[in-house]
Amino acid sequence: MKEWTQEPPDIVEDEMISADAISDLRTDENCISTWYVGEKGAEDIKKGVLALASGFRSLEEIRIVFLDDRKLCEAGLDIKETDGYTKIEEYKTLHRDIASLNAGKLQKLAKIVLESVWAEDTETIHKDTIVGWMLDALNRRQLIFNSLDKNMRRGFAASVKKMVNTKKVHKDSIREEVWKAIEQQLEANTRKTTCKFEGECERYRKKA
Repeated sequence: MKEWTQEPPDIVEDEMISADAISDLRTDENCISTWYVGEKGAEDIKKGVLALASGFRSLEEIRIVFLDDRKLCEAGLDIKETDGYTKIEEYKTLHRDIASLNAGKLQKLAKIVLESVWAEDTETIHKDTIVGWMLDALNRRQLIFNSLDKNMRRGFAASVKKMVNTKKVHKDSIREEVWKAIEQQLEANTRKTTCKFEGECERYRKKA
């Protein structure tokens, strides 16, 4: 959030917004990708975060900023419903593109983001929370473990093991096939190579 530490007195005009902050709003085909969370209810936030985080390459804490769609529209910004990139198929329709952006509109969007930061209309989602939510989605068969990025699978399995060991998660609450997939990933995490024959041939056999 260091790019968004500017205080209201520092921003008299949109042109005074930090270039670092604006460059943090990376566009793709002149669009900014966002996820709809309704009236910011707990379940809506959970769905939006899961839709986003399930597509990550690694597991990490995230900080989200809530944007008022009314303010976006009043600023002349276009919001389009588009299918988003997520590993949870039923959540892809929660995606919203802030579309048809140009330099001027990007400044307006940055100002709205700043106003949300100033109003503390943000929320930090801790890694353990995301792990718990993903476990729930796996148990409900909304999410398939092997559909996750390989780095995400490694980090997720390690985090689940740690949370089970510290009793933050009860193993009995994890569906059998999900736990089996996690165990297989934990075993893969201990390998020194990516060769599936490690430990079976002379090249990779451990010497006493």
